[in-house]
Amino acid sequence: MKYEDARENFPDAIRKLADFINTHLTEDQVQDIAKSVNFDAMKKRFESLPTSKLVRKGQVGDWKNWLTEEQSAELDRRSERLKGTLFETRCEL
Repeated sequence: MKYEDARENFPDAIRKLADFINTHLTEDQVQDIAKSVNFDAMKKRFESLPTSKLVRKGQVGDWKNWLTEEQSAELDRRSERLKGTLFETRCEL
């Protein structure tokens, strides 16, 4: 599952996660979870913490506003060791 997928359809992402951990959720539970842990709710919970700056906008592709081309290339280089694993090494935006 990718962040982009969850942003596109958050309730569906919750259902997929529940299936992955072999947990059945009712539709009401899915909707309650979606309300409780959506980006805005999570950002509000982090406001008073020292790590609050880590929760920025919740927008797909916002990394382009924070990383230089060189930093992005370095992250790509470092993620090369994930090739052949279950993790994707690159997300096309």
